[in-house]
Amino acid sequence: MAAKDEDRVDLYNNFISALDILPDLIILKDAERRWVKANKRVLEVFEIHENHYKGKRDEDLAEIYPNFAEFLPDYIASDLRAWETKNQVKAEEIILVNGKEHLFEVIKTPFFHSNGERKGIIVTCRDITEREKAKRTLAESEEKYRIILENTIDLIAVYNDKALITYASPSYETILGIKPEQLIGIDGTVFIHPDDVKLVVETFRKVFSEGKSYSIVFRVRGKENNFLWIEAKLQPVIHEERVTSSVIISRDITERKILEEQLKHMAYHDLLTGVGNRRLFMEQLQGTISLSESKNESFSIMSLDFDRFKWVNDTFGHDIGDKLLVQFVKRVSKCIRSIDTLARIGGDEFVILLPNIDSREDVIGIANRILASLQEPWKINKHEFVTTSSIGIAEFPQCGDEIDSIMKCADQALYKAKQAGRNNYQFYNEMCLIDSEKELVSGIKKALEQNEFFIVYQPKYNLSTKEVNSVEALIRWDHPEKGLISPIDFISFAENHHLIIPITKWLLEQVCIQCKEWMELGYTPVPISVNISTKHFEEGTLVEDVKKILSKTGFDPTNLILEITESIMNKNEEQAIQTIHQLREMGIKIAIDDFGTGFSSLSYLIKLPIDLINLDKTFLDELTDKKNISLINSIVSLAHNLNLLVVAEGIETENQHQVLDQTGCDIGQGYFFSKPLMGTQLQRAFLDTKERNEN
Repeated sequence: MAAKDEDRVDLYNNFISALDILPDLIILKDAERRWVKANKRVLEVFEIHENHYKGKRDEDLAEIYPNFAEFLPDYIASDLRAWETKNQVKAEEIILVNGKEHLFEVIKTPFFHSNGERKGIIVTCRDITEREKAKRTLAESEEKYRIILENTIDLIAVYNDKALITYASPSYETILGIKPEQLIGIDGTVFIHPDDVKLVVETFRKVFSEGKSYSIVFRVRGKENNFLWIEAKLQPVIHEERVTSSVIISRDITERKILEEQLKHMAYHDLLTGVGNRRLFMEQLQGTISLSESKNESFSIMSLDFDRFKWVNDTFGHDIGDKLLVQFVKRVSKCIRSIDTLARIGGDEFVILLPNIDSREDVIGIANRILASLQEPWKINKHEFVTTSSIGIAEFPQCGDEIDSIMKCADQALYKAKQAGRNNYQFYNEMCLIDSEKELVSGIKKALEQNEFFIVYQPKYNLSTKEVNSVEALIRWDHPEKGLISPIDFISFAENHHLIIPITKWLLEQVCIQCKEWMELGYTPVPISVNISTKHFEEGTLVEDVKKILSKTGFDPTNLILEITESIMNKNEEQAIQTIHQLREMGIKIAIDDFGTGFSSLSYLIKLPIDLINLDKTFLDELTDKKNISLINSIVSLAHNLNLLVVAEGIETENQHQVLDQTGCDIGQGYFFSKPLMGTQLQRAFLDTKERNEN
């Protein structure tokens, strides 16, 4: 019997020792709420000595230990509730631990004698501070993401592996007009444009099979039964190494797509006349060459220009000249076939692509109809006058199978038509291999040697303040026999005959020398821009050429702006971007010239490390058109979001200036402000004035 009693004592002692290991607080009280036993953790938390707590109530301990005092009423109340209810009581009570409030989950279990009298109460306290903190953090996080989901403009949905929607954000109602709860369990492809379903389904399957994210662009039906363009990212949700669902986050990019389409149309069409531009013509010509070679067919191209267009502009003004071009297109369009392509590639230069030609007589018939139509008097704004046109014709395959050779043949035939007295057509033949081409090559080389080229400067203005912002340097040729030759007549030729780089180097050096002289005379530096040919980029010497010229002249590169066109991206995009980075590292600013005539995608603006975009003059031709003004607004807004300045070229009227200023356009250039000036004129009219104002 004694052995059993000893075993029970040992068992009791082991049990008491085990209580000291537990992280929970455990207290045994008698029927009068006096403390009988407490484990080690209780002593640590309440900072109580083991010899001091026995036989004392909570209120007695509160007088000795301050940790009890503040929350004593709660401790007593829960004790009494356990006794009164004769049931286990759960409560959350604050207990100070190391001077800091901790939240404890307290369980008080009363036990009684067989006659129902109180026997004692066991108190177990578990620290739930971190658990509750985690719960609050989770709840706050869930609330935060709930607010984001409910207010985001993006479409967020979760799809299961059967492509059924299991969650849809509230934005679905805003954009698609369907309440999110109505989408649950629906096949998401029912809203997708029929032409895009295959793309979406294939991408969806790849997300589940590969466990990778994919981004796609497609169309969905909007709440007004129209189709919206959506850019979506499909993200897999992986659980236990298996894709269980996919989160699809989509954004409405309809406005961006519309703007891209408008820019794409402008990239391929002449805004004034509505016909194709050089870019469109060249691409169609390349396609026609390939098709004609495969089918063994013939085609022709015509090169046309007015014989008296400059006279019309000088006599009646540019407004009449523009209207003449529009009427010219209408007349010529009636003379050609529906399969033919008419394009404007310069001021008064037009080309016509005539595919699938059976005989030369067919071409002659079209040429005669055009010439006859253009001899009829023009009646524009009460003005009546007569002009004629000259036509040069190149034939395939006689003129080769390369775009450059065919276009060159057409130009040479046009030159022959003008030499023959104008108002006629001429076919290219070997005799057209002019003397003119060799003569022009020789003339350009001679002009460089004998300083026949000179520079004019056209100011650019801050549209808000009307102050000079910068200056563009433009090259001119004063031929000793032919007089002034327009850049239109020799720049493209120089590009095609490997002469543009020496011309650019000459221009850049002369500009730097002139600007350095102005600075040495005490004039405030004004940034100056110079046009750079795509050929110079492709040659790969641009950076080194610029460095040498800057070093030679001592000109500050931070006052230099190089104007380039989007076509630099056509051949070697990576090399072009690297070249621009190298130029900007020198302090040079980069502008995209003729914006709107070459961009087919807004992505170029993001890729290219540039500072300015120059709106092409064609944007200004129809500023009374609300759509055109809206387009300019969109472009300016986009540019400003990318931290780019916007320059409008070709401003000729006060109305154009006011409209562009209202759109937020930053800088303007054109005859409304100033025509191109000689260096001395610029100095006298603007630099002197600027210097006086600043003094």
